[in-house]
Amino acid sequence: MQNVDIDTYVRKLFIKKFKSFMEKTHHIGFEQIIEEISYENNIERDSLINNERIIDWYENVYNQIFLKKLTELNANEIIINNAREICLIFHDKKEYYELEGISIDDFNTSLELLAYKSKQEWNYSSPFTSFHLELFGCSYRCSLVNNSIKGTKGHQIFLRKLSESQFNLIDFVNSDLKEKFQEYIDTKKNIIVAGSTGSGKTTFLNSLIKEINPTEHIVCLEDTKEISLQHKFATRLLANGNTNKEMKDYCSYALRMSPDRIILGEIRSQEVVPMVLAMNTGHNGFLTSIHANSATDSLNRLALLFSIYSETGSNIDYEHIYKLICSNIDIVVFVKNKRVSEIIEVIGCEKNNPIYNQVYPSLQEVSQLSSLQYLA
Repeated sequence: MQNVDIDTYVRKLFIKKFKSFMEKTHHIGFEQIIEEISYENNIERDSLINNERIIDWYENVYNQIFLKKLTELNANEIIINNAREICLIFHDKKEYYELEGISIDDFNTSLELLAYKSKQEWNYSSPFTSFHLELFGCSYRCSLVNNSIKGTKGHQIFLRKLSESQFNLIDFVNSDLKEKFQEYIDTKKNIIVAGSTGSGKTTFLNSLIKEINPTEHIVCLEDTKEISLQHKFATRLLANGNTNKEMKDYCSYALRMSPDRIILGEIRSQEVVPMVLAMNTGHNGFLTSIHANSATDSLNRLALLFSIYSETGSNIDYEHIYKLICSNIDIVVFVKNKRVSEIIEVIGCEKNNPIYNQVYPSLQEVSQLSSLQYLA
């Protein structure tokens, strides 16, 4: 038998044994597999342990080495679809490639192992998962989509790089606004940070948290670990979507933990209801973020989410829901391209129209900007 045929035969034995291990555990040791193959098939151990084809396959599938070169390109986001189509998203551009060196079956197995090792339930019944991942020295938010809902053979992976840089308020605003934000923090205003994906919402939220008195007991609620907590007296609760471990549950738990301040990583759905109701019963100093197109749009989005997810939402007039939102949110900050572009102080509302003070840019600055655009 030619060497290439021996290599192919041994590789098949290794993959078969690997997958039998995978059915029982995610701790799959390379040498343990080699020992068992050697014993069961009477093959010399040394000829297996140094087999490059086996080593490469194991490193790709078990340790996701096929991702290493992509992470070294320092993209903000990495998307791989069907084990072939790669999209790298940078701050100012997108690049497209084709993944080489790994089959669709091996790609699928590798992602299944990645979820398994990260203690995520991800399968036909639970086809989507998102979690914090440390990969090759960098932190990512990893989202996996199972092929059972894609109509294709290959799974899909989204890797969003989490900022490890520590930004201060002065990186986002001028000195005058920094003092204004310090006042908001000290007087425990309820603050919403709004913006699009990748705008810098979480980074700005982290810069606000750094200004909180270190003696405060902070309760931080997230579904993925993105908030930077340097306070010694802080409690972090990570939701995983299971019963009693969802964000809405954690909002209720947090109120029983004597918090000085509650931080909600991002508002997406049901958690908006206990959050707003907590504000309405006197719990101040909330910090959270939301996807929105402007500062005022975030108020509309909060009211819409509340009306959708509140058990009594259909029985409450939307105007009253909007009034509840505007009477409990104090400050809305809109972030764009890693800079604060708008700040409003919410006073109340008239029907479905918010009443607010335009803090930044000031009305005078807006007027001057409009005049300049008109002249241009």
